[in-house]
Amino acid sequence: MARLALTGGKTVLGEILRFAQNDTVERFLMVSNRVKNRRINLDRYHILVLAVTERKGWKMKLLKILAVLTFLVFSLPSLYLMAQETDVVSSLGPDNKIIDDAGEITGETYDGVDIKLKGGATTKKIKLELIKNVTYRDEPKDYINAKQLQEAGKYTQAVESYKKALNDTRLRAIFKQHVLYNVAVCYHNAKQFDDAMQAYDEVLKSFEKTRYFKQVYFNKSDCAAKKPDLKMALDILDDAKVKGRDLGDKFLLEVDLRKANLLEDSNKLDEAKAIYNRLKTSAQMQPSIRDRALIGLGRVELANKNPAGAEEAFNEVIEKSNDAVAKAGAYNGMGDCLMVNPKADYKTLKNALFSYLRSKLLYPAPAGEPTIEEEKAIYNAGLSCEKLAQALPQEKKKVYINNAKLLYQELKQKFPGSRFVSEANKRLSELGK
Repeated sequence: MARLALTGGKTVLGEILRFAQNDTVERFLMVSNRVKNRRINLDRYHILVLAVTERKGWKMKLLKILAVLTFLVFSLPSLYLMAQETDVVSSLGPDNKIIDDAGEITGETYDGVDIKLKGGATTKKIKLELIKNVTYRDEPKDYINAKQLQEAGKYTQAVESYKKALNDTRLRAIFKQHVLYNVAVCYHNAKQFDDAMQAYDEVLKSFEKTRYFKQVYFNKSDCAAKKPDLKMALDILDDAKVKGRDLGDKFLLEVDLRKANLLEDSNKLDEAKAIYNRLKTSAQMQPSIRDRALIGLGRVELANKNPAGAEEAFNEVIEKSNDAVAKAGAYNGMGDCLMVNPKADYKTLKNALFSYLRSKLLYPAPAGEPTIEEEKAIYNAGLSCEKLAQALPQEKKKVYINNAKLLYQELKQKFPGSRFVSEANKRLSELGK
């Protein structure tokens, strides 16, 4: 049975044809004195090919292609993805260099990932905040399918596929935590908040120190807030501070920031402002939290009709922060300050558009980070284009209207689960798709 590895997004046929048409394929041929058959060495990019002829030139190239296609027709049912031999954890090491540790992951908690290194009995613990990527060997087919469905916003189908993976007796224990968590996230994104909360509880029940500890508590509190039950949401966060006290001061500050976010979303602006102001001072040693507190403070000031105070907070982040997500939020905030101006003229609206585009183009969400600011930037850039169109003569409106449509369509395609998608659909409907 032949094995085929797919990497880098390359298609099976495209990769095969590349080798079949390349004269350098000869160096991969393994000559056997006993048989006339030849084969391409089987490693990351190669596939076993039988019955290659001895002919030369273009005829040989054509025959190689035909041989490959014949092989695919008769052997496709037996092809399968070549399992990765080890788990690999890529983390940030000294001098900001990426270190790849290969071996077998034996545990994942909020303390970090434990990996038994290949070729020895040594087990290494890598802190979550240092990890840039984890590649797991032999990810189950149903699990991979579920992730793809989830990314496409097909949450009901994703849950079914995740549950199918969970019931597979061959499932590695290490995957159970990921499956349970993603089931909860799917329910959450589908706005099935009661089911989501129960699913998050299942994660905590099965994995008391889950690597998703913070996400579980924050997401669960978000579900409670959207029921809506603000008291329950705040109580969940209080419980997180008790259960997660071993995570340190940074986590406790993050919980307070989350509380302020919920209070702001519930229009309890004075309570939210008090927490943001406290964090602005107490989180000086945690720049990412300080920056987000300043952005929250700016939003509150804007909601309290104090654009000057809002701009001051946003500008402090723009001037001092090195955090891409924070800068994106600050530029979005500056755009909002310009957009709410009742006397906004063409120049003001164009500056607002530039603020949103700076957020979108210069500070997209890094991998693994929340994408809310990027989503907001794309949607608000679309609104800015619409407003600019209103300020222009009829013959010049079309360019900005088309740009608005493109931005709304980009939002739908890139972030199908975004909370801004429903509004984007309304705008597209009004503008005419």
